[in-house]
Amino acid sequence: MDKINILTRRAAVIAVITGVLTFISLGTIMAVSGGIVKPATYPNEAGFTQAIFWFEMAENSGDIMAALGDPATETGQRIRAAMDATHRVDFFFMACYNAFIAALFLLIFRLSAGAGTPLPRGIFPAGVVFCMAALVGDILETRKLLELSALADPVAIDAALPALMAWTRVKSGALSAAGILLAFSYGRYFR
Repeated sequence: MDKINILTRRAAVIAVITGVLTFISLGTIMAVSGGIVKPATYPNEAGFTQAIFWFEMAENSGDIMAALGDPATETGQRIRAAMDATHRVDFFFMACYNAFIAALFLLIFRLSAGAGTPLPRGIFPAGVVFCMAALVGDILETRKLLELSALADPVAIDAALPALMAWTRVKSGALSAAGILLAFSYGRYFR
C-alpha cells in the first residue's frame, strides 16, 4: 500500500471518529437539557420556538427575559438551568464539531492528492484556521451565555450583550467561511 493510501485511510478514520464524537456530544446536549426547550414567551412575535436560538440571537435585555423568563419564577429557573446545562456540555460539542470539520478538510485534501488533482496548498491550513476561529468564538460566546443566564438586571444584561453578539458573529462567520471553502473543495474533487 502506498503512502498516499495510508494517509487517506488515516484521514478517513479521523473523520469518522470525530464525526461519531460530534453526534454523541449532540445527543448528550439534548439529554442534559431535557430536549428542545421552548422560550418563556411562546408563542412570540419573533417566531422563536427554541429558547436556545433566541438566547444566542438576543439583541437586548427584553429578548433575554422573553427567551429565558424571569429568574424569580419557576419557569425562568427551569429554562435557565436547562440553558446552563446545555452550555456546559457545549464546550465538548464545540471541540468535537470543529475537529470534525477540520478532519473533513484533511480528508478531502488527502483524497484529492491521491487522485492526482491536489487542492491548492492553502486550502487545508485555511480550513483549520477557520475552525480554530469558530472554536474561539464559540468558547467566548458560550462563556458569555453562561454569564448572561445568571443576570436579572436589564442594565447589566444590556451591558454584556455586545460581547455576546460579537462572539456569535465571529463563530458564525468562521463556520460560514469554512463551509464555503469545504464545499468548494468537495466540488472541485467530485466535479
